[in-house]
Amino acid sequence: MDVPNGGPRTRGTRVGLPGVLLAVLLGTVLVSLAGGGRAVADTPWGTTGAQYRTGIVCALPDGRRVALASWDVDGTTASSTDDVVAKGSSYGPAPRSGRATDATPGTRGLSGSDLAALAYLIGHGGAGTAAQVAETSALVAQSFGGGAAQRACLGRQGTSATGAAALATAARRYAGPYTVQASPAGAKPGALAPVSAVVRSAAGVPTPGITVTFAAAGLSTNVVTGVDGRASARLTGPSSPSAYTVTVAEPVGVRLIASRPAAVALAAPKQVVARAAFTPVLHPTPHLGVTGGGKALVLAGGSLTPTVTVSDTDGYSGTGSVSVLGPVAAPSGSTCSSVSYVGAPAAWSHSFTFAGDADPAVGATGPLKAGCYAFAGSLTVTDSSPVVTVKAAPDPASAVGVSPLQLTQSVGSGLARTGTLTATVTATQAAGATVTSTLTTYGPLPAGAGGRCDTGRTWTGAKVVARSGPVTLVQQGTDRLAAVVRTPSVSTVGCYALTTRSTVTQDGRSAVVTVAAGGQGTTVMVISPSLGVTNSAYDGRQGVPMTGTVDVAGTYGLAGRVTIGLVSAPAPSTGCHSLLFPAASTTSSAAPSGSTVVTTAGDGTYRFRSPVPKQNRCYGVTATLAMAQDAAVRVEAPAPGPTTTFLAGAVVRAPADIEVRTAAATRPTRSLAVFGATGAVVLAVALVLMIGAAVSGEHRPDPLAGELLVTIVDT
Repeated sequence: MDVPNGGPRTRGTRVGLPGVLLAVLLGTVLVSLAGGGRAVADTPWGTTGAQYRTGIVCALPDGRRVALASWDVDGTTASSTDDVVAKGSSYGPAPRSGRATDATPGTRGLSGSDLAALAYLIGHGGAGTAAQVAETSALVAQSFGGGAAQRACLGRQGTSATGAAALATAARRYAGPYTVQASPAGAKPGALAPVSAVVRSAAGVPTPGITVTFAAAGLSTNVVTGVDGRASARLTGPSSPSAYTVTVAEPVGVRLIASRPAAVALAAPKQVVARAAFTPVLHPTPHLGVTGGGKALVLAGGSLTPTVTVSDTDGYSGTGSVSVLGPVAAPSGSTCSSVSYVGAPAAWSHSFTFAGDADPAVGATGPLKAGCYAFAGSLTVTDSSPVVTVKAAPDPASAVGVSPLQLTQSVGSGLARTGTLTATVTATQAAGATVTSTLTTYGPLPAGAGGRCDTGRTWTGAKVVARSGPVTLVQQGTDRLAAVVRTPSVSTVGCYALTTRSTVTQDGRSAVVTVAAGGQGTTVMVISPSLGVTNSAYDGRQGVPMTGTVDVAGTYGLAGRVTIGLVSAPAPSTGCHSLLFPAASTTSSAAPSGSTVVTTAGDGTYRFRSPVPKQNRCYGVTATLAMAQDAAVRVEAPAPGPTTTFLAGAVVRAPADIEVRTAAATRPTRSLAVFGATGAVVLAVALVLMIGAAVSGEHRPDPLAGELLVTIVDT
């Protein structure tokens, strides 16, 4: 078929847009069989003639390079009706400006609706993404019976048959001719007033992306329709009854420009003009709307943010106020929408100003008590004559309930050892509620004086060191929920902040409650205390406490209590030092024999006196440090060893005619002769042992070693 007005001749079958989709699909198959195309960076077309605007350049296996593009013809976006191809180092000519002819129904077998859809494609698809431009180019060329090389390139470089089909469907849906419906408007003379119009396609569909020009009193403004086909603007209100115009100049036809190697097709615009009454308003009838600002659950102590809408002002200005009325208790089994708010006190009020229709931001209320709340307000137009005042009465249908549920977090004493950290989350007045919490741990930061973490710390930007998974609070009584949330272990001492994020659901509404780092019940001082014990001697005596020292470290100056205990066992022949005693917390037959307590004031070395050993056995000293701030934060000294084990020496008893006394006993009062031979021998041996030990200074871990005190008494 010939292109009108002497254009180049092309061969092929012309198909309408529905047929184009089949051709595109067939073209995709051809690409697959031929090996497809690849991206080519150079786009030399446009040095003469039409300028290459945007799109893709596809390289075919036979060496041809094909432009799937939009072209700039005298500042207007155009599409070629056939392939523009380069081969080797030779580039074919770009389309050139030439004689223009409007396509009419019947041109190349195209109907009026075909031409309108092509006009929409060229005007809109030609200004989209590179892939959309390429798909539009292939569709336009196919519609005019050409574009075989372009069809061979579809399916590459982001293009697809699906994309082309979507463009064709949209073109049929949104193509012109268009109808425009403008809404009558009024305004205070000289004030800006809202005007609007809706644009519909030939299919009667509200059409997005259409440029609309509003004009009145010699002034105009351009607006693009939204997804609902509506365009809105503000025009200066007239001083006398008049009209404003709405103009749409969208392409509904196609203009062909003869050129070689292919004609180019431009979208031919056609103006549609609508008019609407534009009248001055001297007595406005404004409207005030106040609602609760959302359907989220609000807990006691939380706040509401009312939403205020001022409308139908016709450009007039004034002042207004809004109030939150309540709390009002709802009877058992009823809702806040069934409560009367007549005479309810105002829990919060706020004033605002407006200039024309507006949605004034009034901010949030202060903390609210549990109960039902409704919203009321009033506004006054101050620049009308006479002044106009309207009120918004409380509407029970929009009332909001504030739940009595209270959510708290606790970290106990605020002191912990390295390891897993925990926080307890508790919900009270929680009938019918579910609460799920997660715990985040921040830190560590340096501790303050005395190991304080709850003051003087800035947690903004603190590192997140651990997070827990979600934990659902469990029922504890009729209206109480609680759970302990744990984070993975921390191994570094210092200050940490534990914060929970809880999702609360009650009565079909939800709220998220986040505890801020550094607030009450969030900070924990993590310490890693250590404890060492050393006896003052390796042997002792029955009835006499062992003395020694405990070394306390890692407490950050925090006070504590060291509990000293004894464990004992029979003395083996190898001596006490060879025994393996249990630690203080180990339960065994060698149970602690009472205890003594040493008070500590931070790191340091402290003296102790053990409980009294009462038997001739081996003893080990045990020690446990419990912090004064939290006795559950404790550390035990290692199990008794060589430095903490001693023998409580035995007291040797003489025959019946010898009285054993303490070191303060009186001197002998009778001759050794009274003992007879046996008594003399025992005494002599004892004296020799004592003298030998005193001379050598030797310590013998002997189960019988000890101090023998003998006093001779009358028989």
